[in-house]
Amino acid sequence: MFKTIYVSMDIYADLKTQNPKPFSVAILRHQEVHAKNVSLFKTLKFILSKDFRVKEETLAYTAMFKHLKQHNQTFDLDHLARDFSKLRYIWMTSYAEGKKLITKIWEEA
Repeated sequence: MFKTIYVSMDIYADLKTQNPKPFSVAILRHQEVHAKNVSLFKTLKFILSKDFRVKEETLAYTAMFKHLKQHNQTFDLDHLARDFSKLRYIWMTSYAEGKKLITKIWEEA
């Protein structure tokens, strides 16, 4: 159930090349974690539980950041921390909490 991975057209086009950019592969790694963990129950839990969203995104961003670091890439942690406090992540954290969380994930990846 729900095992399809959706990425933007530019990421998809890059992933189809012989030598995709590390960022594109990192996005795929992130989405693979979500696809592996998805079910109807977990989808509802993701929507309803802030703590569950934090746990799931921590797993997914850990996979993504490990790939980026293996390829000496950087990531805009500040932008992501801001996104965590918006509708996109269903107001998962405040900006300050998000910045602390995402910085920890980056450092430990």
